[in-house]
Amino acid sequence: MTRPAAIVTGGARGIGLACAQALADGGYDILVADLAETAADGLAADITKRGAKFANIQCDIADLASHTALV
Repeated sequence: MTRPAAIVTGGARGIGLACAQALADGGYDILVADLAETAADGLAADITKRGAKFANIQCDIADLASHTALV
């Protein structure tokens, strides 16, 4: 069975982090897009222990080329 996936912008901290955790708990695999790619490095263990796959990428959502490349 295929799991749904979610892209969480700003997912390395704050509300984005809480959203990433809640989505992982809800059965989603997670891709965190954040200004600082390494900011989400510590999140990988937390998300995978919740049973989700995890990836992160550097993305400036305010930059059209950056978020177009993301999707």
